[in-house]
Amino acid sequence: MDKKNYHPFLPVLLRVLAIVLFFYWGLSHLIKPEFYLTTLMGITQFDPHDGYDMFSTNLLGIMNIAVSYAMWRAAEDPWKFRPIIDMVIMVCIGTVIIFVVSLTGRGISSREWINVGLIAVTTIILFILYPKNPNTKA
Repeated sequence: MDKKNYHPFLPVLLRVLAIVLFFYWGLSHLIKPEFYLTTLMGITQFDPHDGYDMFSTNLLGIMNIAVSYAMWRAAEDPWKFRPIIDMVIMVCIGTVIIFVVSLTGRGISSREWINVGLIAVTTIILFILYPKNPNTKA
């Protein structure tokens, strides 16, 4: 059997992230978005009676469920599913940028800094554990 070309913690991390993402940003944005957004995160601009707010929030939920499923699958063989890990890293970086811009210039709830921290730490860990090419010395 060939030596695995990824850190043994990477599949565990991907599965944990998939579960957290599925519930924290997936189902929460589909089932009861006003609890997550207003109660938990303190976003006063969200209006559950506004059709566009609900559309946007539900769309975010379904996209996060899809990403969580992809991460779950990537955990089966991180080397084979590197493009999914690449996508997750790009989504993380883009999300942090959007959050920081919105926190510093758009007046969203300061509680969102919690998400910035969680996503930034996740991104760093994914970079550290990223599957290595087995043909290179590292």
